[in-house]
Amino acid sequence: MFQLFIRISQLGVLGLWAIYAASFVLDYASPWNDIVFWGGIVLFLVHLSEYIVLRNRIAAAAGEGSSGIIGTMIFGYGYWLPLLRKS
Repeated sequence: MFQLFIRISQLGVLGLWAIYAASFVLDYASPWNDIVFWGGIVLFLVHLSEYIVLRNRIAAAAGEGSSGIIGTMIFGYGYWLPLLRKS
């Protein structure tokens, strides 16, 4: 059940990143353009703060030579939570 939750969360976050990336090419309707833009900024800041707070634990769980910043910036807790549960 936990793995299903993580996979659905990862797909959802990838979808949000895709919508945000598409906003640079597409022009969404009036209120949605601002919502998508600021939502992407908030998503970035939340994932960055997750990484800053947990970077030592993520690096220890990810193993030698991996800081985990890319996985955390893309997937957030969908990346680091399974790592921390294993260790």
